[in-house]
Amino acid sequence: MAQQPRRLVFESLQFPKSLPPSLYLQLQEARKLSLDKPVSSYLNWFKSSVDTRIEKITIRQLLTHTSGITRDGDTLHWIEHQFPDLNHLKKYVSKLTLPFAPNSRWKYSNLGFSILGAVVEAVSELTYETYIQKHVCQKLGMDLTSSELTKTIKDQLTVGYGRKLPSKNREAFPLIETNAMASATGLTSNVRDLLKFMSAQFKGNIILLAETSKQEMRKIGWKNAKDGINQALGLRTFKSGGHTIYYHSGGFQGYRCNIAFDVNRNIGVVILTSVIEIDPKDYSSLAFNIINYFLKNPLLFPKPGLAKYEGIYRDIWEDSAVLASGKNLIGFYPNSFEPLSRAVILKPIKKDVFEMTGSDEVEGAGELAYFNLDKNNQVNRVRWGATYSDRLHV
Repeated sequence: MAQQPRRLVFESLQFPKSLPPSLYLQLQEARKLSLDKPVSSYLNWFKSSVDTRIEKITIRQLLTHTSGITRDGDTLHWIEHQFPDLNHLKKYVSKLTLPFAPNSRWKYSNLGFSILGAVVEAVSELTYETYIQKHVCQKLGMDLTSSELTKTIKDQLTVGYGRKLPSKNREAFPLIETNAMASATGLTSNVRDLLKFMSAQFKGNIILLAETSKQEMRKIGWKNAKDGINQALGLRTFKSGGHTIYYHSGGFQGYRCNIAFDVNRNIGVVILTSVIEIDPKDYSSLAFNIINYFLKNPLLFPKPGLAKYEGIYRDIWEDSAVLASGKNLIGFYPNSFEPLSRAVILKPIKKDVFEMTGSDEVEGAGELAYFNLDKNNQVNRVRWGATYSDRLHV
């Protein structure tokens, strides 16, 4: 029997940060908790002998990163790969002084989302893993998502690598259990499962949450225009082409990820990488720039003979992509953050010669592009202006 293709699974920090709001809104719908009640109402140990403000922190404040609590606690888990258990978190909180008063500023906190996982267990009387499998994964058919490193996950989890440093090979990270911080980091998933989770956020899909709960999840709870922070429940927002995009990014040893979606148009992007030095949010922004352009300018079935010019072209400066649409070609730079802002419309003038047009950002507007064919009548190069680009054969 032919071997089945290996499915890649990525350990993802991002996904857990989008997951807890759904869990809490589910539990609020079931009247097992209220987002605006203190966490100490559900966890009797969530208080400090030196700071009475802690016992007044609400679930909503943890979800919006406005509780004032520390970012990661006091263990060196990001370096030593040993994440704390719940007893350690309890002891840490019992002696904790908040750096900031609740609701006084935005302060990102993995510790806060770890506390949220303990609340899920307390009010549901299920382990965190059991709850998400029963109330999220099974409902949506997410068969490769887990907060634990199961045998299935271990068998299929892709290796995560560190930064590329001068004169060194990339560091390959080991598999790491995240223990009591599993609700903040350490959930594993893949693109297919995350797209199913994303679809449950769209209008009309009530598999996980009622429409009113999804609206509450997306309501901005903290805004700081100076720093560009628009924080909803576990999600932040950015603008793309005038549209509001909800997203969350994250990173783990060897992995970086981003999930971003537009609920008004039911479209979204999942970016998962197995290296840690890039910011996948940049690629989500890039993807939405492309999506916005082609929703306004749909690709048309190309005129016969134009498809041969399609491909990726490379010069000393950057790569460019050429697509055929209707009577013309479209050229753009896929590696730039706004690749279609400089889209070049190439209109055929004569055989293998095109006039370049487009917005004011098209530096060669009004000039000609010449495509060169090899002895096999295959396009291998394009000259535009004072430079040329070679077509990549991939």
